[in-house]
Amino acid sequence: MLSLQVSGARLSCLDEHEQRWSIEIADIILIAEYTTDEGPHLDDYFLVFVTVENGIPFFSKCTFYAEGRDEVFECLLKTFDMPVEFKLCSSTAWASSVLWPRDLAGNEYFKFSKVRPSDLGSKIRKILLGPQLEYKISDSMRTYIDDATAKRTPGRGEPEDLK
Repeated sequence: MLSLQVSGARLSCLDEHEQRWSIEIADIILIAEYTTDEGPHLDDYFLVFVTVENGIPFFSKCTFYAEGRDEVFECLLKTFDMPVEFKLCSSTAWASSVLWPRDLAGNEYFKFSKVRPSDLGSKIRKILLGPQLEYKISDSMRTYIDDATAKRTPGRGEPEDLK
């Protein structure tokens, strides 16, 4: 079972054996949620924390069902003045939503598109299970992430004191 925890200024995702990832809370530029159609037998609800470290965006993901999630989001609520309102709790299909920053909340994080079946196996899968989807970060979120990365990269973007 995965768990989320805040320790000092870091947010970490751990499993029983090791730390999966650990990020500085101050480096977070976006928090999103997304669901797939793979439930209920497979994990189908995820959280994404986008950070910028040394001028590079990183995407840290964990299951929505991680132990400690509520406590972590209570901490993030205080840190980022963000509402804790998960919008996809009852979704059983592919969906995504930005949780933070506040001015982007509710926007679609991923853009989903149907994959055209290319062989007999994928055509049979489409008949039995429905269309297969691929996803990528939406254009507006990609622009936001690129802009936020530039602003946090030394020598790029405008200095913090000029904003």
